[in-house]
Amino acid sequence: MRWTKIGFEIPSSYIHQNKSFIVCFWHGRLMMMPYAWAHAQKRPFHMLISGHRDGKLISKVISYCGIKTIEGSSTHEGSVALKQMVRILKNKGTVGITPDGPKGPCYKVKMGIVMASYLTQSDILPATFSVSSSKILRSWDRFLWAFPSKKGILIWGEPISAPKNKDPETFEKVRLCVENELLRLKNFADKSMENSS
Repeated sequence: MRWTKIGFEIPSSYIHQNKSFIVCFWHGRLMMMPYAWAHAQKRPFHMLISGHRDGKLISKVISYCGIKTIEGSSTHEGSVALKQMVRILKNKGTVGITPDGPKGPCYKVKMGIVMASYLTQSDILPATFSVSSSKILRSWDRFLWAFPSKKGILIWGEPISAPKNKDPETFEKVRLCVENELLRLKNFADKSMENSS
């Protein structure tokens, strides 16, 4: 497959500066995202995955890509998973989150990623992919199943700065920024592949 890669200088810059960051992408775009990380850098990567049966299956699959998992949810401030994420990020690591997972609603960012960003002052880097031959499954996350394709696109979007204050208005503003950027990237990627067919 011939990949078009956009924005890969963004994570590279953070890594070069030894800065932690949070990678985020829609749950339905999980299939090829380990490939995007492999293209970006060899830096250790931890992915937040639910403890449910499908989450355990995903954990096993991505382990073959060298990606470690954090089991649980970032929704609650005192959760074990959130504490693990904070520890990794404060040690200049990288954590991946599907902010509409594990059960949706689809394309709606939850506050967990904003809380993790605030607690560690780590910026959020949105990402996505699309391919020229695919099918949208009838799942809650509208999972994009990628068939063997001639072309694909991997995109890193604009970084979203960590909130400096914990007030609800600031958190909601950041949450909306993440949601809007992820939607923009998804739409751009899909349109690019439609036009390339």
